[in-house]
Amino acid sequence: MMKRNGLICVSVAALVSLLGACGGDATSAADGKKAAERARRPVAQSYWKIYRASGATGQVAFGRFTECTDRNAKNSSMYEIYAPIIEGDEKESDAEFLASLKSKLSAAGWDLRSSGKKAYSSTVHGVTLVIVPLKGEAGQGPRASLWTRSECIPVGNAKKELLHDYGSQSSDKYDPKDASTSPVPTGFPDPDAP
Repeated sequence: MMKRNGLICVSVAALVSLLGACGGDATSAADGKKAAERARRPVAQSYWKIYRASGATGQVAFGRFTECTDRNAKNSSMYEIYAPIIEGDEKESDAEFLASLKSKLSAAGWDLRSSGKKAYSSTVHGVTLVIVPLKGEAGQGPRASLWTRSECIPVGNAKKELLHDYGSQSSDKYDPKDASTSPVPTGFPDPDAP
C-alpha cells in the first residue's frame, strides 16, 4: 500500500508540474509591469540617440505597449516608439536623404540593412530600429517613418492592462523640443486620472 501511495504522489506531482508548464503565465501584474518598465527604458534611450544622430527634424513621436510581432507569444508584449515623419532638407533627393540618414545612424552604431519592402532595420542590444522611407510630396523634403522597438517580453498578468491602458498611440510622447534632455517615461500612472 505504501508503494502504491508513493507512486500516486509522484504521478500527481508530475501531472501538476506538466500542467503548470503548459498553463498560463503565473507572473503577477506587478512583476509584469516591472518587466515592461525594464523594456521601455532602453527603447526610449535608444530613440533619443537615434533622433539626435539622424540630424533630421521630426514631429512628436509616440510610445506604447503593443502585441508582439509573433502572435504566438502568449502573455507577452513589446514597447515601441513610432515617429511618423522624420524630414530631410528640401534640396535633397529621396536617395540622398536615405543614404545620409543611413550613414549618420551607422556612425551612431545602427548599421541599417534592407529588411523587405522599402524598409531598413538594425538591432542593437535587443532594441530594433526600423526606417521606412516615405514618398515626398511637392514642396516638402524627403521623409521617413521610424519605429524603435523592444524585444518581445513576458509580462504575464499585466498584458491586458498594458495593452488597454498603455497601448494607445499617445501613451508616451517624445517631443523633439525635449531632445536635449532626453526624457524617459517611468511608471504607469492611472490612465483614468484627471
